[in-house]
Amino acid sequence: MKKILATLTLSVLALAGCSSSNGSKSDSTPTGTNAPPEVVATTETPTPTPTPTSTEPETLKFGETNTWEDNISIRVSAPKVFDPTEYAAGTEGFKYFVVFTITVVNKSGAAYDPTDLTDSVQSNDTEGSRVFDSQGTSELGTKILNGRQGTFKAAYGVANPKDIVLEVTPSYEHASAIWTS
Repeated sequence: MKKILATLTLSVLALAGCSSSNGSKSDSTPTGTNAPPEVVATTETPTPTPTPTSTEPETLKFGETNTWEDNISIRVSAPKVFDPTEYAAGTEGFKYFVVFTITVVNKSGAAYDPTDLTDSVQSNDTEGSRVFDSQGTSELGTKILNGRQGTFKAAYGVANPKDIVLEVTPSYEHASAIWTS
């Protein structure tokens, strides 16, 4: 019985160490080594900030960068008007469409798999609809090696293009971050 209790206690402690962190916001733009020359703003490595004790997601303005504790950074551009083609999927029920440029920089020391990255939008009090259009949206599928970056375009149908909240989570092990106007 003591052995079972000891095993359970160790399991609980191990799981407690797997909690996620919110990261921190920054006005600087971290870039990877494959960034186009006009995008590279600095060669400095971002300094990780202490993990916040709050479980609330970090809230940033469009154009700001969030860097998580493991040095994965995400920057979300301000939304731009998007005109979906007739073949686009996810446009039903919306008359306003926006597109974001999302840049992921990996300075974690290991390859980052972006296939677990999730993003979602709320506008007014309504969830937006992710728009998939071969003529203006894209995804990340290839692992991002340490020191490199990847950029993709995410489009959404929204209720009000002046009231947008975009939530991005790099993976299941990370806390989300929220960008607003």
